[in-house]
Amino acid sequence: MRATAVQRAQFLNATSAISTRWEHDDTDQFDTVVESWKLLNMLVGFSQNRHITQEHQRATAILAFGRRHVGRHRNPAMIADALREIAGHVSDGDGSAAADIVRDLYAFVALPYLLELGITIR
Repeated sequence: MRATAVQRAQFLNATSAISTRWEHDDTDQFDTVVESWKLLNMLVGFSQNRHITQEHQRATAILAFGRRHVGRHRNPAMIADALREIAGHVSDGDGSAAADIVRDLYAFVALPYLLELGITIR
């Protein structure tokens, strides 16, 4: 993880706020999807890794279709927990573990949409 202490603190603060938003019934889920995506963009910037950047760009459909697949029926508590777990790995400087959880999060959110289109995840 190529993040300064200030960048990590910024990420941790943002993650805490977004995770909490996922847990409220009156949350505007589309806005929360957008804010969650911004967190992942932050991680991509920290990584300075071409492969991770490409994977993140491929997953842009998650944001476009997030409202449909990240609703209450998609278990926002799980997403909040995943964001907190990512934050823990960022805090520890473990970029590989954080990236694994991000990959799982992409799959959790995108899989129903991709399956409808007949797209497989490699």
